[in-house]
Amino acid sequence: MVTRREWLKLSVAAGVGLLGCSAENDNDGGCPPLDPDHAVATFEVDDQSAIVSAYAAGGGLATVTLTLPDGSERNYGPLELAIDRGNTGELVLDNLMPNTSYSYVLAFEGGTVSSTCHFRTAPVPTESADYSLLFSADIDVCPEFDSPIFDAMARTDAAFFVCLGDWPYADNPPGPETLAEYRARYKQVRGAGKVQRLVARMPTYAIYDDHEVWNNWDGALRQSQPERVQMALRAWDEWFPLRSDNVRYRKWKWGRDTELFLLDTRLYRSANADPDGPNKTMLGAAQRDWLLNGLETSTAAFKLIFTTVPLKFARSLAPFPDDHWGVFTTERDAIWAYIRDNNISGVVFLTADQHWFAAHHFTEGHIEFQVGPLARGIPELPPAGPEVVARSAQYNFGEIRIRPGSPPELQFNCRDANGELIYSETILG
Repeated sequence: MVTRREWLKLSVAAGVGLLGCSAENDNDGGCPPLDPDHAVATFEVDDQSAIVSAYAAGGGLATVTLTLPDGSERNYGPLELAIDRGNTGELVLDNLMPNTSYSYVLAFEGGTVSSTCHFRTAPVPTESADYSLLFSADIDVCPEFDSPIFDAMARTDAAFFVCLGDWPYADNPPGPETLAEYRARYKQVRGAGKVQRLVARMPTYAIYDDHEVWNNWDGALRQSQPERVQMALRAWDEWFPLRSDNVRYRKWKWGRDTELFLLDTRLYRSANADPDGPNKTMLGAAQRDWLLNGLETSTAAFKLIFTTVPLKFARSLAPFPDDHWGVFTTERDAIWAYIRDNNISGVVFLTADQHWFAAHHFTEGHIEFQVGPLARGIPELPPAGPEVVARSAQYNFGEIRIRPGSPPELQFNCRDANGELIYSETILG
């Protein structure tokens, strides 16, 4: 795998000013209401189908009207917004054509019609595709974290957005103690206008990190507070529908050149404080084997591994000493060794969580692009390790552009809250 770096407008700011509220930001001087009227989003698009997720404060039924490329319409439904799911529901739009743009609206009981939502289906796995995706994490819609970043993302031509967790910060004080309180956090964040504008423009793939449950949760919390974990993940499942009820980690192809692996780094992990060694795990044996087998058998030029926590944590001081791959080094290094020993090319790690952008080139040959936050506090940058080739502390999101060719090309761009370029790096397959 050949790399070439393009140093473009690299920001080295240690912090960033936080913008205030405006009418465009939909906050009206305070956090959005805990119970918006409606929310709609598209998830888990493949080459033949997509999942529509919806919420209505009063529950009831909804109908999806899909506009086809020739301008005709197709109705799906009813979509039931069930009380025992917190007035949420989902519906699969099937019998779609690959690599095709669609739009739809939801009509709710009572006459309300949603804004128009857009998505493009995936290309078939055997065909190359020129496309881009976005990824980032950390979404808190209270005004102290406001910026134009969601609208900047919505202006791109990205095929989809991958969220690496902390959407929402459900554990904001006072921390939730009931399922209803967890659900309220999702309603608040997903109902905010700027978030709705983003998810209306492109579909989403998502995984939770820690704040959807509790700060830095791990195997120890799973043992000590199983009811909390169960409540929190139930609320997450209601708002982030998947195609499988068994596991939340998953992989998918977007054309011939890219296979994407979205990991669950929380549910199966050992206690962070456990001593490192062969019995300490971030992924659990089943997920680790699934990942390694998937990497080895993948025919894609690029294998993108999304992990919510970074490969090596730079913030070595409390309260963040052990919530990262750096204290699971036995398992991390075993994964790296497997990639090396089996000559698996085109692997790129995409991470978040530390609340700043960083590009890493490890001596072992691995590349990591870390991004975020979208809307949360920004810490002072600690000293950089030798693997760091670029950093910037400001609101940001990652953009991956795949261009077919011989060889195909992956371009990583980090963009700021206005969509302006911070850093760019190109990798050849």
